[in-house]
Amino acid sequence: MDPLSTLGIVAATVQFVDFSAKLISRSVNAYTSSTGDFQDKREQQKIAETLLGLNAQVQESQTSMMQTTARNQSETDMLDLCEGFNKVTQEFLGALSKLKFDDTKKRKWTNFRNMLESVWSDDDLKRLERRLETFRQQISMHMLWSMRIQLESGLYDLAGEQKRIREQILNLISKRQDWQENVIAAIQAEPRPSAEQDAAPPDVQFRFARFILQQLYFPKLSAREERIPVAYQTTFQWVFQPPRSDQRPWTDFGEWLKSELSLYWITGKPGAGKSTLTKFIGTQQLTTDLLQKPTSRDRLAVARFYSWNSGEELQKTHEGLLRTLVHEVLQQFPNLTTKAFPNRWELYQLFGVFDTRPIEYPELKRRFEHTIESSPSTQFVFFIDGLDEFEGDHVGLVEFIKRLSEYSNTKLCISSRPWSVSGNAFASTPSLKVEDLTYPDLIRFVELNFTNSQGYAELRAESKVEAEALMHAIASKASGVFLWVSLVVESLLAGLRDGEKLSRLHQRLDSLHPELKGLFRQMLGQISEDDRVEASRLFQIVRASGEPLTVIGLA
Repeated sequence: MDPLSTLGIVAATVQFVDFSAKLISRSVNAYTSSTGDFQDKREQQKIAETLLGLNAQVQESQTSMMQTTARNQSETDMLDLCEGFNKVTQEFLGALSKLKFDDTKKRKWTNFRNMLESVWSDDDLKRLERRLETFRQQISMHMLWSMRIQLESGLYDLAGEQKRIREQILNLISKRQDWQENVIAAIQAEPRPSAEQDAAPPDVQFRFARFILQQLYFPKLSAREERIPVAYQTTFQWVFQPPRSDQRPWTDFGEWLKSELSLYWITGKPGAGKSTLTKFIGTQQLTTDLLQKPTSRDRLAVARFYSWNSGEELQKTHEGLLRTLVHEVLQQFPNLTTKAFPNRWELYQLFGVFDTRPIEYPELKRRFEHTIESSPSTQFVFFIDGLDEFEGDHVGLVEFIKRLSEYSNTKLCISSRPWSVSGNAFASTPSLKVEDLTYPDLIRFVELNFTNSQGYAELRAESKVEAEALMHAIASKASGVFLWVSLVVESLLAGLRDGEKLSRLHQRLDSLHPELKGLFRQMLGQISEDDRVEASRLFQIVRASGEPLTVIGLA
């Protein structure tokens, strides 16, 4: 149905009914003289012409609708309503034609209804008024319903048209991408000097590098490193010193930094401090100084990754490792971005648009190794902590590490527990075992914590030998595990605050399990019956959480 025809019918119908209602109403005094009486036949003619004009508008719209050859049910119903309305209007117009004026008579009408009552009864007028109003309501409601149907149909057609246009656009984009990729491939097939590739203005290269860094970034990229504790005061200084004869054998780390050897393995028990040591080494200026001494390369790129099996997916997967390393390297040297992602760079350089497709793992792996291969003047140094905490293929990860170490311009310092995969792969690699070398650090840790205790100071004043023997006993029983020492020292400090004597502290120490797992079991067993329900609830919350929780989050 033509919306304009429908709207024309409704508009004319509403005007006709409104005008007729005013005429029929006793309260309207239209077309009156200055004396308040209706004038002669001229006034009757004006009223008739107005009503005829409105009725003609209805019929004109009706005729326009009837010219539609294929009408639906809605259009047929509307025509039936118009037909009924026309009959009523004809009756009304017929009544008007019967009105007669006689100026010689003294009778005057004060409103139009008085005139109509001369030819129609009061009941007839009321019935006419109701019929006109009913038709107006029906036609208006039908218009709304018809318009709704047309709107829904139009929206459906529009959705189909949008889908068709969208498919055409996607097809054009796909063809454009294929064309662009073909152009890029053809250009890259022709060898070009690196100077030509780097000829773009610095601001263009900077914008491209910034976009790539945004694509590589993920929210928890540096979260694990931030959570690893800083090395306790003067601990771990020995790692830069030559091995001593009184120590168990280990490879001189400082010499390795200066050597051409590419791989160093830090291993040790859980809780021994591997992550803390790796972070300490990776953030020391001395590490950078030693790395720069022997190299003839122009620049040094250092990147770090700390795997965490309790973290989010990208904190413990191969993809997260590559994202982090590539992100850190390109953040230090943005001009390497064009070498790292040449296809994406060519697209941006030639067409001025970024390739917004996600950088997936296969591309990351290829581009990472390509960056190393194509940058012989750059020394790449990677610190990778927690190989045993990665998810997925551990054998594949170790093979990837070994392959990276084969490049002449890479050095990798890795850490892991001594689990079977790493033990077999890195058995002949320069290495150290953390728990074999941290006894002096443990003594220092215990000493510094006890020094701040008033209770320990009093016991040491009474018996210096026994007090110092307690510290050595703690360090010896720890077997190099920093986490074990930290937990035990906290327990003994609580005893000192309660006024316990040295003999009682020795008994407490002797009762503690020497292994970390056993110590955890003892600690859990000491939870009172009243607190176990709450402890169980907290453990379940932590276990169910998809990410690390803060103290506030557990509250």
